[in-house]
Amino acid sequence: MNKIETLKSLAKISFTSFILVIYFYIIYKQIIISDALFLSGVLYMCVALFSLVRYCGGFDISIYSFKKIFDREMDKMQALHEYTNQNPYNKSYKELLIISIIFIVVGHILSLK
Repeated sequence: MNKIETLKSLAKISFTSFILVIYFYIIYKQIIISDALFLSGVLYMCVALFSLVRYCGGFDISIYSFKKIFDREMDKMQALHEYTNQNPYNKSYKELLIISIIFIVVGHILSLK
């Protein structure tokens, strides 16, 4: 796992949680940390799952098709298999997924009375 990516993911989720705490305070006049942690964890888990699907090649044919339709130079381009080999998706999803699961668990634990 990459330390910089982990810190970026932690910063994104923490900022979202902070914004949600402020939002809940404005709306309900209460500081609701458990809901903010849980909701930001769920939001970023969805982002991480989309990244996982993209990493596994779930959107390759859609991206290739749109580029082939709208890019004039793509008419001369190679087949899908060659395109995916030349343009691999290499962004990591693991850090965001792990941190979002931690936020969901901590939010759930804090909500227990």
